[in-house]
This record gives sequence, C-alpha cells and structure tokens, in this order.
Amino acid sequence: MQRAPGDPRRVVRTTLGWRRHPAAAWLRRVSCGLRGAWLGPVLARRGAWLGPVVARLCLLSASLGGVLGCGADDLVAPYSAPPPKCPKADAYLEPLYALEEAGKLANLSNAISTRIPDDARRDLVDALLRVASSFQDGDFAALADLPPDDPTRAGIQGTLGKVLRWLSATGPGAPNLPLNGVLRRALGTCEGGPIFALLAEAVDDPELLTALGDLFGRADLGAALAGLDFEGANGREATAYLVRNLLVAASSDTFEVATVLDLLGLLVDLGEPPYDALDRSLRRLLDDEGIVRLQGLLVCLGRVDDQLVLGGVLYDLLTSGLLAELIPADGSSPPPLPPALRAIGKTLLTALATDADARRALVPAILAFLADDLAPAVLSDVATLLEAKAFDGILELLAELATHRCRLASPAAGGTP
Repeated sequence: MQRAPGDPRRVVRTTLGWRRHPAAAWLRRVSCGLRGAWLGPVLARRGAWLGPVVARLCLLSASLGGVLGCGADDLVAPYSAPPPKCPKADAYLEPLYALEEAGKLANLSNAISTRIPDDARRDLVDALLRVASSFQDGDFAALADLPPDDPTRAGIQGTLGKVLRWLSATGPGAPNLPLNGVLRRALGTCEGGPIFALLAEAVDDPELLTALGDLFGRADLGAALAGLDFEGANGREATAYLVRNLLVAASSDTFEVATVLDLLGLLVDLGEPPYDALDRSLRRLLDDEGIVRLQGLLVCLGRVDDQLVLGGVLYDLLTSGLLAELIPADGSSPPPLPPALRAIGKTLLTALATDADARRALVPAILAFLADDLAPAVLSDVATLLEAKAFDGILELLAELATHRCRLASPAAGGTP
C-alpha cells in the first residue's frame, strides 16, 4: 500500500533523515525479527517524558515493522503480532513505568527536556542510531542464554546504583561538586577514542573483570589505604598523593605497565592469589598499544585535577565498604560476566571508540547532567533506575524479541517461560 504524503511515518522518516541513515539497513533487518510494529506503539506511548526528539524516535520505532520492515521501500509491510502466549511488552517494562508514574524520574526527564538544546538532542538521537547500527544479527539473541534472574546482572545494577547514590546524596563528600567539575573539564579536554578502545579491550577479558572485582570488593584494599603512609601523609591524604604520583609518572616517556604495578604493589600482594590474576591481566591489557591509551588518559586527568580531587573520592569510596557486595558470600572470587553481556559491551564501546561524531553528540547531555545545580538530583534518579533493576526488563524484552521465545510467563497462559 502506497503511503500518502501526510502519513506520519513518512514525516518521521523524512524529519530524521532516515532514508540515508547508515543504521537503516541494520534496523531493517532487525525490525522483522523484533516485530517493531508491536513494540513501537508501546514506546510511542511511553516515550514522551524523554522530550520531543526522543519521543519522535519512539514514534519512528512504531513504524519499524512497516517503514523499515519486510515490505518494499515505500510500502507498508504486514503487521506481525507477538506470539499469543507471550506477555505484552508492557509486562517487561512495568518497573520502568512504575518509576515514571511515581515521579521518581522527574529530575532526569526535566534535564533532558529543558537543559539539552533541541539541536543537541537531535544530534544525540542520530548518534544513538549510528551506535545501534554497530550491532549484528544475533547479538541480542545471545541474551536468551541468561536466566531471567541472572545474579551477575542484578548485582552490577545494584552496585552501580548504590555508588551513584553515595556520590550524589549519602557519601561523606556528597554531592561531590568538585568531582563534577573535574569530570566536566575532562569531557572538554580528554580524547575519548583511546579511552573507549581501552575499555572495550577490558570488557572482553573475563579474567581482568574478575580480578578487578576481587581488588575493589575485598577489604584488603580499603584496609591498606586506611593505613597507607606515603610521602609523610596518611590515609586519605596519602591516597591523594599516590594518585598524583601516578598521574605525574604518566607524563614520562619511560611510563610502562611496571609503573602501575609497582604502585598497586604498595597496597596488595600481586604475587599471591587472588591478586596474581590482576598482575597477569594488566600486563595483557597494557601492551604496547594499551599503555599508550592509559598514558593519554592519565596525563589528561593530571591536567584537569590540580586539586587532587580524584584521589580523595577514590579513598572515600574504597574505604566505605560499598563495593563489598561484589564478593560472593562464600568469599570466592566474583563470578565472570556472562559472555552475552561482554559481547554487547564490547560492541558498544568499540562503536564509541571509532565514531568521533557520536562521542561529541554525547557531550552536551553529559555536561547538562553534571551541572552543579542538576547533578545530585539527576544522578539520584539514575541510581533509582539501577536499584529498581529497571534495565532487566529491557534486556529480557530484547532477548524475547530477538528469539521469539517468552522470557516472562504470560498472565493468560499462567505458565512459566
């Protein structure tokens, strides 16, 4: 069926320049499998609080099954309903809806709609679409291998939520406005490509992730920092000086992985389990290319943190016991991050590493969120999202849509997934 000139789906696609967008081919493939004509209306109904441009993106998703689906370029494809025994998309997204309707995301919504200029929001939508095009068929289908109650995923969200709330409201330095200033200066100064590339390599190394969980989750590091005596200073001040020495050392042409390991060796025994795994993993990550990436980041942080803010906040966090939940109750090492999540994380970080325009489009939004008058409230809203495990439903929905296999029991069916 030929669309009329005033058809809203045609208007949306034209407004966003969709026909020429590099993500179009990817979303055209995915839309058939994800049944965009079913999911789209849900997003369109619920997307308005995100602001006009993101709401238009949600309206675009309502047309994925038709505009980008299985029909010809200007033909509406047949409607494809979800499997009758699976719950509707609303069931997966109910935790998110509940937070929205309770007004617990009002600060985040207001920041998006009032503090990010319209052109910056359009650039952000464009960047998100380009990053989305980096994913391949099957990437989200792998999420089906994760059980719905996967403890690793829930633990990561819960811990991140607690850290954000600690930074913005409950920690000793809250709302940590000097830290916000350092981060804002870093956004305007530091080169993001090498940083994201280094993070992509780190996420792809399960031994490194487990080793970092051991380092930050166990009491050894916090106890070592509390008793640290460095350059005539103790505790928090000594930690700030230790971090400063690392940043200064990075400016030397002789900076190498041994420099990092020597400083860590002042705090934990890298020759004994479980920290010997950290030694191996860092030597692998910080190869000839990796050490240059880290060096660039550290040199930049040294320029923007002339008041030694980072070391003090790091001390407060690592001596708070807030990260103890990374360690299982039996004292064993943290479980490895599931391969499906690692693969999605690596793809996302690699896309940001290679797309300078996408990185630049993120900056206005992040700067708005880090403004001194907004950051505490916005970060608290994000913490609420994480603590409520709201992203679980999104991942489960992606897995169900990508595989056509129910991830939640349908109320009508009364069964189990």
